[in-house]
Amino acid sequence: MTAYPLDWLRANVHGFDALSREEWDAILHFSLLWSLFEARVLSSRGSANAIVKATKDWKAQGKLDDQFFADDLAYFRHRYLANGTF
Repeated sequence: MTAYPLDWLRANVHGFDALSREEWDAILHFSLLWSLFEARVLSSRGSANAIVKATKDWKAQGKLDDQFFADDLAYFRHRYLANGTF
């Protein structure tokens, strides 16, 4: 059994060793942030519906402004939607 998750990834995920240290750090930081987000914002019940509800609530409270992520949203819409469907 492998002692560390990174060791397991290096042994089992093709190309993982080719990633830069910055890419590894990004993966680790995202994993930590996602765990915190899911625990605090989604009450440990992460789902697409829970994320949509949280973002709608933030928008209604004036805490979310589309202009800050418009380019990213356009990218994901283009990548995952065709004529409004997945």
